Order: sequence, then structure tokens, then C-alpha cells
Amino acid sequence: MAGSFEDVRELGESELRALLDRGRPEERVWAIWALALRSGGADVGELAARAEPDAGVRRNLAIVLAGHGHLELLVALAHKD
Repeated sequence: MAGSFEDVRELGESELRALLDRGRPEERVWAIWALALRSGGADVGELAARAEPDAGVRRNLAIVLAGHGHLELLVALAHKD
């Protein structure tokens, strides 16, 4: 269990992906941000394809998509919502 974004940012990629699957909503948001920052936005397409049940996490994912210029993925995410 991670207590802050700083804690999550220090995790390895496999640990971040585990948080995406089993973490609390705020941990999933932190994992999305950490992965997007590390990859320069290259991984966000994969993240957008996930079935995310929490609206707040999806909202943050939309911000990450928009911030990295993935407008088609942003529109697809909006259509699914």
C-alpha cells in the first residue's frame, strides 16, 4: 500500500502495473501518472484500453491522454463513458 505519489513514483514498472490491477483508486491514479511520466506518454494508449470502474480514475486518465496529445484515445474514452 502506497501512501503518496512520491512512494508510487519510486516503484518499479511491475509494481506499478500491480497497483493498476489491485490498488485503491488513488493508487491507480498515481500509477497512471508515474507510468505516463516515465514513458513520455508512450504507454497511455495501453492504459486507456483498461476497464477502469472508478470515474475519478478515468477522469485523471483523460487528463493524461489530453496532456500527451492522444486526442483519438481521449475521444474513445469519452465514448465508452
